Amino acid sequence: MNSYDYPKHIVAVSALVKNKSGQFLLVKTERRGWELPGGQVEEGEDIVSALKREVEEESGFEIVVNTLSAIYSSVTEPSKVILDFTAHCEDNDRKAITTPDEILESRWFSEKELVSNIENEIMKYRIQWLLEHSNKIK
Repeated sequence: MNSYDYPKHIVAVSALVKNKSGQFLLVKTERRGWELPGGQVEEGEDIVSALKREVEEESGFEIVVNTLSAIYSSVTEPSKVILDFTAHCEDNDRKAITTPDEILESRWFSEKELVSNIENEIMKYRIQWLLEHSNKIK
């Protein structure tokens, strides 16, 4: 058995989800405020399945993943690789959004409201970048 310690880091996924009315989905956490829905990829899980699972767990909505739009890394403990996608939701008629314990609220925002509700500067940057570049990455 090799005693080499393999690197350990978290792989996280999130999505800028748009509905048929042109609104975007955000989730609110106690620690970080409003942010993109998403979370950690679990061991043995593929990235797209993890993204769909996390968005549905946090909001109750099923999504269709469009494109991988950005990749970030965080070197602070624990280190992370973060994959941002664009996605859309076709279940636009349902108003009530279910949320798990760690999510305080899930809500649809217009593009104009979206960035103004984000307090975390890094999240604000990521969302602005996705809004400006999502249709340029194929």
